[in-house]
Amino acid sequence: MAQESRSVIARAIVDDIAAGKKPDAQAIASYLLQTGGTAGLQPLMRDVMQLRMQQGIVEVVAVTAHALTDVNKHDIETQVRALHPNAKQIIIAEQIDASMIGGIRLDFPDTQLDSTVHHSLRTLKQLTA
Repeated sequence: MAQESRSVIARAIVDDIAAGKKPDAQAIASYLLQTGGTAGLQPLMRDVMQLRMQQGIVEVVAVTAHALTDVNKHDIETQVRALHPNAKQIIIAEQIDASMIGGIRLDFPDTQLDSTVHHSLRTLKQLTA
């Protein structure tokens, strides 16, 4: 199989999802093998998320120390809608990080909103140094 660029593979995945098909696992596996393994997966998924965002499907990873409540999810959706008012659909993926002291970090494909305690303490340290 000829080497495909990450953007071509990402576009193919998005097109398959939009058509209601499963993404081409062979193309994804081939790309990952050509790029040295799973290290290429995260950038590929960011590209997929970025393309889907352009279609109005905003995916965000919410990283917290504890499981999200329905109120938390509603607050996140409100925040995401403020940043992306044209979003047709918002998908919130939860990621638990027990090492977090508290707060939440929202990871988008192109940016990050960090309101964790660790981030606040680091900012305060920088301001007082």
